[in-house]
Amino acid sequence: MTWLDFVALIAATGVPVNAWLYEDSIIAGWREWFIAWGDYAIPADAADFSPTLWQRSRARIAQLLSCRFCMSHWVPVMLIVAFFIPSLWMPSPWSTVIKFPVYSLAATRFSLILGYAANKLRHRDSDPEADTDNKE
Repeated sequence: MTWLDFVALIAATGVPVNAWLYEDSIIAGWREWFIAWGDYAIPADAADFSPTLWQRSRARIAQLLSCRFCMSHWVPVMLIVAFFIPSLWMPSPWSTVIKFPVYSLAATRFSLILGYAANKLRHRDSDPEADTDNKE
């Protein structure tokens, strides 16, 4: 992994995390499904209810998928597994081409950061990453 790959990986991590956790995202339905999947109902008549290992595991997975801090730890690992490790066994041009999704996520992140900085310089309160509009 080169320094450029490492910087791209750092920048690329925030984009899937923000897209997954954004309330009005097109993938918000999936996130809500995972949260509902991990939720278990406690029976009203069971005073000493103890969830099964499967119920606790599902709840933990749902919790991991709704925690920004937790996701910022395992998303880079998934990007490495999906794009950087396979590039080690690919011939010359394809070893770079397979990393393009990570580079494009990093470019998205940098463009959002630059847009945010430009808005701050123009004394606007809008945040392009949070997709808020500036009502002046």
